[in-house]
Amino acid sequence: MFDNCEVTIIVSGAMHRAKKAKVEPSSALRSDKFSSLPQEIKVTILSKLNSLDAIRASILSSAWRNVWTTLPEIYFCDLYLSWGSSETTQRSNFITLVDLALLLHNGPLASFSILGFKRYHDVFDRWMYMLSRKKPRSITIKFYSGHNYKIPSNLFSLSDLEYLQIKRCIIGLPQEFEGFKRLTVLNLKYFSSTDSDINNLISSCPLLSTLCLKYFEGITCLSIQAPALQDLEVKGNFQDFHLHAPNLSNLDVSLDKTEAQQSVVVEGNRKNYLKQAMVSLTSIVRLVMKRCIIALPQEFEGFKQLFVLNLKYFSSTDHDINTLVSSCPWLNTLRLKHFDGISCLRIEGQVLQIVEVEGKFEDFHLNAPNLSHVYITLDKTEAQQSVAVVGDMKNYMKQAFVSLTSIEELTISGSFLTQYLSKGCLSMQLPGVFDHLKKICIEKCFWNWTEVLGACSIFQNAPTFRELEIWSFPRPEAYRRKTIWDQDQTEIEEPTLHHLVTVAINDFVGLNCEVALVGLLLSWSPALEDLKIFRAKNVNDEYMCICKGLTKLLALPRASSKAKITVI
Repeated sequence: MFDNCEVTIIVSGAMHRAKKAKVEPSSALRSDKFSSLPQEIKVTILSKLNSLDAIRASILSSAWRNVWTTLPEIYFCDLYLSWGSSETTQRSNFITLVDLALLLHNGPLASFSILGFKRYHDVFDRWMYMLSRKKPRSITIKFYSGHNYKIPSNLFSLSDLEYLQIKRCIIGLPQEFEGFKRLTVLNLKYFSSTDSDINNLISSCPLLSTLCLKYFEGITCLSIQAPALQDLEVKGNFQDFHLHAPNLSNLDVSLDKTEAQQSVVVEGNRKNYLKQAMVSLTSIVRLVMKRCIIALPQEFEGFKQLFVLNLKYFSSTDHDINTLVSSCPWLNTLRLKHFDGISCLRIEGQVLQIVEVEGKFEDFHLNAPNLSHVYITLDKTEAQQSVAVVGDMKNYMKQAFVSLTSIEELTISGSFLTQYLSKGCLSMQLPGVFDHLKKICIEKCFWNWTEVLGACSIFQNAPTFRELEIWSFPRPEAYRRKTIWDQDQTEIEEPTLHHLVTVAINDFVGLNCEVALVGLLLSWSPALEDLKIFRAKNVNDEYMCICKGLTKLLALPRASSKAKITVI
């Protein structure tokens, strides 16, 4: 028996060694296949990694040791070394890593990117000198701490540069600078320069198609001469602006807040910096301007290709803004927000589909037969002022709403409902005026009974709308109100919302007036399926009456047997 056991053990051991012998050659074979991949495939694999991980791959085998040195793109971020050591050690290791990569890289370099959240002013010049010898076509440098880095002169010698993005820098051109003859994209953010240097830099890039200048200092007169420019974004402090870009299709320009405040005082004494620029924008497709003055020159002939016009925090006149809008025959999207100097707003647009208006105005005319989305709200000060004159003013909203035959989505403020629609500006005898309306959104609902009247004016003329969204914004006095509403309930012709399926009430706190409106909606909507109530956040405990409100909700009668109330 003993002999048999011993034989069994020996045979078993032999079989184990045989299996092991079979496994090891198979594993080694697979390893050899991995290492014997063609060089271009290895480069493709490592190019999917950040540069730190690509360098680490050199320990796989001798065949992978120097593959990273031929990668066409180098990308470094010091966050990858932000664990397991002190701040000083992390910074030192990152400097060593960048030095090593720039020193040992021996192939053609197409792109170099570096993101740093620590300060590297003491080594920046060295990195830029080593980088200039590699002659990359694309450079991205983003630093997020410390003062601006002065760009050394050797970087301006890269004549083949096609893409340049730098954050937190100082731009000073060397005397021998001859321009970036192949540059197509220039993106500068948080930088300082002079009028002469920045204007010369831009004009010396004949192929420049995309230009972004944001948050700059030291520039008072910005003169952009770029015949190939198509996309331009400018945000900063400047006093004068000249633009010659006949092929421009997208323009986004705005003043920083400090400059916008200053311009209010000197508006009458200084040149309108956008007046001349507008004349040359014959090919513009998208125009976005913030904190500006809109004054059209006499020779203005319109933007014949403009598709999107977005103006915010601006001042103008009735004539100029109305002429601007009407001179854009292909205008599809119009946004006018927070403006001054306009009393009568007249919007004529045969192809307009989206209109958003938020500001101070007294009269409003709208002719846009293809409109699908409308957002209209009055600034608070104007809404309060208009109470005294609303009975005497022309019924402009009735005319405006009659033209909205194709509208699909309407967003309107509670103050607008209170001051205009509830005063009879929208006739109850216009059935079908919103035949295509699918969604109604009421923003800043103050929970006045007059808002309910205004909402009913819309409901009566929107026979097929399916979705209602309300954003609660009760004023402090609403929490102390003893009655349900702020005044005696004027009798209304209760609408029947046959097609209303979904209702969402946001920032609900449980006020009696909120619960009462939910009750009205439940009684008016025989097809209602889902009523979602989103509770308000960050509301003081003394104002929170959500528990009592939810208890009352459960007892409300419903016209629809399918109606489900969900509180979130």
